Parts: sequence; structure tokens; C-alpha cells
Amino acid sequence: MWTPDVYQGAPTPVTGFLATVSKGAVFVAFTRIFVGGNLAQYDNLVVALTVVAIASMLVGNLLALRQDDVKRMLSYSSIAHFGYLLIVLIAAPALGIMAYQAISFYLIAYIVTSLAAFTVLTAIAGEDETANHISAFEGLFWRSPVQAAALTVAMLSLAGIPLTAGFIGKFYIIIASIEGAQWALLTALVVGSAIAIYYYLKVIFAMSKIPEDKLEHELASKPRNLSYDFLAAAMLALVLYIGSWPQPVMAFIAGL
Repeated sequence: MWTPDVYQGAPTPVTGFLATVSKGAVFVAFTRIFVGGNLAQYDNLVVALTVVAIASMLVGNLLALRQDDVKRMLSYSSIAHFGYLLIVLIAAPALGIMAYQAISFYLIAYIVTSLAAFTVLTAIAGEDETANHISAFEGLFWRSPVQAAALTVAMLSLAGIPLTAGFIGKFYIIIASIEGAQWALLTALVVGSAIAIYYYLKVIFAMSKIPEDKLEHELASKPRNLSYDFLAAAMLALVLYIGSWPQPVMAFIAGL
């Protein structure tokens, strides 16, 4: 539970690294340890992982629901996503090679989506690393439509909305839970995902709002770094590409 404090205190680019590359590396190690062995014969370990997964999905999303700092929100959200991935580890004995494919795809989707989100967070924060309150995102659709679109798609992808990379990743998690008959975990995933939709939409609604003390032309005229617009557009396209045409990613994973 120290993750939110680290996310909030670290510079935004560092936070993006922690949320993507480091988390992906940790779970790859977990996959090699648990999927490679016969996890089903260790009943106590399966029970422990199940409890951790359910707690991560529910507690992570409930705590994220209370946050007005977007970085802290994403940090608690990352705890929930860790719980989603644990479902595949627990169901791995019934999945075979599909376990590797599901975990790999979800990690790729999560990393790409998180990079899209943190690109925009970095642009918003600028030199002020404390500017992560949700109010800082108000009017972003008028200040920078490209960044707002990228963050919107990132939020929808993290929520698992269709036509995004996150939807395909979550679909594989659901299939894994069904194939492994992990009904309690599937229930926790559905409940956690429903909670998550609310706080992801909270960010989207904030971006569409114009602060009462600012005129629209003032918002539009605020200078911005266009390089962030380019990066945001690239990440936006990648999230939608993976979500609408996942076959190349699956072919890449199959070739590993």
C-alpha cells in the first residue's frame, strides 16, 4: 500500500516508469515462477493468492474512488490491475499456454495505456509536480483537444471499454477466470470494474468542464508544448489500434 505515496511523491515521468516497466517486469517474474510450475498442488498458496487478488481488486478500486489526485488515483488503480492479473496465475493450471498469452497481452495493453495517461499527466504538471489535482484537468478539451482525447481513451482503456486495448486484455482475463472456474474471482473482477468506471469517468467529465473563473478564449490561448501533443496522439492511436486489431500483438506474443 506504499505505492500511492511513491506515485504521488515521484516526478511524473518516474511515476510512469514505475507504473509500466517496473510493474511489468515484476509480473513477468511472477509468471515464470507460478505458471511454469504445478500451482494446483499447493492448496494453501492458491487460497492465499485468491485472497490477495480479491482484496487487490476491491480495495484498490474503492480507495481509487476516493481520490482527487489523479496520480494517486492511478496508483490505487494499479493495485486493482495487479489483482486482475493474479486471476490468470491462479487459473493457469487449466489454461496451459493461454495463461502466458493472456498475461502478456494484458501487460502490453496496460503499459501502452498507462504511458498514454502519464504522457498527458506530465504535460499538465509541467514544472509543478503538485498539479495533479483533478481540478487541474478542467477545461483540457479546450486547452488541448489532442491531450484530452488521449487521456479520455486511456481512461476508457483502463476501464476496459470496447475498442480499446484494455478491453481486449480484460476479455482475456474473463475467459481465463471462466476456463479455470474461478467464479469468486470473476465476481470480484466485475464488481471492481464497475467501481472503476465511476472514477475514470470523473476524470473525463472534469476535462470537459470549463472552470467558472476562466473564459474559453483564455483556455485556448494558454501556451503548451506541442511535443506532448505528438506523443499523446501517438499513444492514442496505439491504444485504439491494439483494441480494434489485436491480431498482430497476439502473433508477436505467440512468436516469443
